[in-house]
Amino acid sequence: GNPFDNFAYTKCELPYQDKAALQKVVAERKQSINDLKIKVEDQLVHAHFEAKAA
Repeated sequence: GNPFDNFAYTKCELPYQDKAALQKVVAERKQSINDLKIKVEDQLVHAHFEAKAA
């Protein structure tokens, strides 16, 4: 399940961070990962075309 569903009952190692702040960090990291995934997929497609042309 989603750890944010039971956030109030979870022992957080960083008590000064609230749920909204952590959700923002998670969303930003997910976006960064997705951006990198798209970049790698594009590079892989180009590499396949170059290998086929060689």
